[in-house]
Amino acid sequence: MVVNGRRFLYGCTLLIAMATIGCSQSPEQAVVGTYGGSTTGIGGMAKAMKLKHDNPEVSGSDALAAATAMSLMALDLRSDKTATFFAGTVTMTGTWKLDPATREITLEFDQTVSLMGPEAGGEFAAQTWTAIASKDFSAVKVYMVPPETVRGMKAVEGGQDLGIVMKKK
Repeated sequence: MVVNGRRFLYGCTLLIAMATIGCSQSPEQAVVGTYGGSTTGIGGMAKAMKLKHDNPEVSGSDALAAATAMSLMALDLRSDKTATFFAGTVTMTGTWKLDPATREITLEFDQTVSLMGPEAGGEFAAQTWTAIASKDFSAVKVYMVPPETVRGMKAVEGGQDLGIVMKKK
């Protein structure tokens, strides 16, 4: 039996297209996962070097300490729309919602805590945070402020760089 080349090619293309559409995730599904800083020595050193480069007034040891602290942070977004943020000994729980058009994630935490430690006094972290997901949902940039504050930060030169980048694990 001889198969018509065009029909065969058309059939294969149609099967591939159907498989791709059937396997694609919605943005709500794609954003689910655990995001965190790099815990490798090279990743931590690269962060420290970037922090030092961007902030020449900061000592090298302070830049390394800040990079280490950022590598210990993690954000867990679950499919039931609950979220947990970890930073050393601090754990915050709450909920999340995604705007698929902008990939903006609004995080509503149940409590505020001092990320500087109880001895520092005051509540440093707002209850509403913002994260912006990368186009492929492989990373998020977390801002410890509400969405309207992030929009204002983006209007200022360098303001969009103030978030903490976390990669999906």
